[in-house]
Amino acid sequence: MCRGQCSEEAAGLVNNTQRRKLEQNATPALRRHSRPVRWWPVYRVPSFLPGRLVLCRGTRRDYEELERFHYRPKRPATWAEVWTVRYETEGLGIGPQPSRPVAVAVLSYPTLAHFGRERALRLSRLDPQQRIRFVNKHVRTISRVAVHPTFRAVGLAGLLVRCLLHRCTTRYTEAMAVMGRAHPFFERAGMKRVSQADTQPDRPVYYLYDRKREGEMPWRLPILDFQLLIGDRPRRRRPAITESAPACRTSQAS
Repeated sequence: MCRGQCSEEAAGLVNNTQRRKLEQNATPALRRHSRPVRWWPVYRVPSFLPGRLVLCRGTRRDYEELERFHYRPKRPATWAEVWTVRYETEGLGIGPQPSRPVAVAVLSYPTLAHFGRERALRLSRLDPQQRIRFVNKHVRTISRVAVHPTFRAVGLAGLLVRCLLHRCTTRYTEAMAVMGRAHPFFERAGMKRVSQADTQPDRPVYYLYDRKREGEMPWRLPILDFQLLIGDRPRRRRPAITESAPACRTSQAS
């Protein structure tokens, strides 16, 4: 009786071990990523062009393709998010590529000290440790906005700025621009200009957006598709029904 029970337990242990091995071999992708899978919306941008403009999450490669069109030679020091406008010409037989980035914006983590920020938020009253904690928790910086020369003057820069203001989860979003006096697309997108021309005419113009004071950035672009980002490789899937973007801000992971 004891021998029979032992043989049955041994057989059950072997079966359970084989079943676990089969499950691991059958679903390797589910065990490869510790974080939950997150799909990002892809928005369709209204345009008069023969192709199609879409707004979606981007990667560093998108910025590397357009960084030669930005007046600052160095790349951003940090990367919190990248959003890209892509021009798709699949099936039309025009353009060198069926899909290529034509505009990109980078959201970065802020520097610890900036004159315009300390003046606008009155951070001088805080001690250094409190100032560091406040900046890391409540501030993000729009560090780069680059647009291909062929696609300028159609509102893509302002669209990318509004997208970052809509997606950013911190209370304050800031930007510094040397060309801000000539091209005030940050102000047109809803950011407030902190005047520095009187005291520091050679400094970049400082812009600030306060989500608590200004409210949520309105967002009404239609959702065209959904995108999954794993590392530096975006993948796309097609929804069965086209939806509309909600008015409120959705959650994100930096």
